[in-house]
Amino acid sequence: MNNDKSDIDTILNNFQELINIISKKYKTKYPFVELDELQQIGRIAILNSYENFNKDKGSLEGYIYVCIKNDMKKYVLKAYRKAKIEKPIFDIVNIDTKNNELSDLEYTATIKQSLSKIHNQKDKDILEQLLLENKTQENIAQNINCSQSTVSYRIKRCANLLKNDLRCFYG
Repeated sequence: MNNDKSDIDTILNNFQELINIISKKYKTKYPFVELDELQQIGRIAILNSYENFNKDKGSLEGYIYVCIKNDMKKYVLKAYRKAKIEKPIFDIVNIDTKNNELSDLEYTATIKQSLSKIHNQKDKDILEQLLLENKTQENIAQNINCSQSTVSYRIKRCANLLKNDLRCFYG
């Protein structure tokens, strides 16, 4: 379509309420997204849909509505991936069941004692790097030349074995 500035301004003004409604809906459902970002994405979607609209395929209003929703959905999914925080398997805090702080030496000794029950050396190495050296699963995978999913699987398997030993570290 022709990019007449007055046409674009009129369309932006006409669809501003729709942008507000859709963006508030997403903000209510997904509190981690920014309302201003959603509204800006809606305005950009209107401009893109206006430029790419084909008169033979239907009404401009319907096309704009679909483009706004799709672009906002993409933004929400992208923001969700960023906001998603993996729940740690070992939620270890240096506090025992009586809420007494453990010294680093006691913590290390407890971990090493629990690791002695693991018979597979590779699993021991993974847990030592995770619990004692505070490395990420990605770093551990690089160190032992395997995939991150393998590291995650081994950690979960060992977590089940050590759950009783490390109970004092769970929240």
